[in-house]
Amino acid sequence: MTRGVGAVVRGDLAHAIALNPGSLLLVAVVIGVFFARRRPTVRMPAWVPITVLAAMWAFQLFKYATGRPL
Repeated sequence: MTRGVGAVVRGDLAHAIALNPGSLLLVAVVIGVFFARRRPTVRMPAWVPITVLAAMWAFQLFKYATGRPL
């Protein structure tokens, strides 16, 4: 995730997606919270963060299994 966020900050979106697609979402959420005029209230079902983390984990396993560069 760290290298993906670094790639987003440098503007290399294709490399960021290859490293971790969640890095784009993370940067977008941080920017949105930073520019929010009021304190944001986040309400979501409990399964959403679990599903997101499972998808990121599966993506990393796919990268290791296929020998794609880290």
